[in-house]
Amino acid sequence: MANAVAARTKNDLGFGEAGVIDGNRLSVSMTGFGSTESKGVRAYVGGLPAEAKAVLSEARAGEFDVAIDLPEGSLLGDIVSVSNGGVPATRFTLGGGSDAVVQYVRLPAALRDVRAIRQSDLRGSYVTANGPRAVDGSFPTWIFDLARATATRVEPSARPG
Repeated sequence: MANAVAARTKNDLGFGEAGVIDGNRLSVSMTGFGSTESKGVRAYVGGLPAEAKAVLSEARAGEFDVAIDLPEGSLLGDIVSVSNGGVPATRFTLGGGSDAVVQYVRLPAALRDVRAIRQSDLRGSYVTANGPRAVDGSFPTWIFDLARATATRVEPSARPG
């Protein structure tokens, strides 16, 4: 049976903010890595891959100190996902909830009647939006890249039959 990998969050409840940010590095304490060695730590910050290294803590029995190099483009409020040997840890946030970066892009004039908005899983800076069905049967779709503040129309590739 695999160990339950978890980060020590600031509220000690297993969710929310965890670790300390120093420049471009996040240091966080984690449990569930096994007795004395990690089995290949992988980390993602806001869906972006991040270099991570884990060492057995000298100060806290049963815990590992994990250093995560924050990738370019990571933002306060991003979700941090860590796994050890393929076993995922509970997710936590980079920085506190009040530190989250808010991004927006104005809707294009051609997309004033939005019918659906979808966000990509971990990386919240990509959003798709659909308008009402057009006369040709397609649904106008736009992709928003909030990090670059752009909106791009997606040309329909298939029409409903």
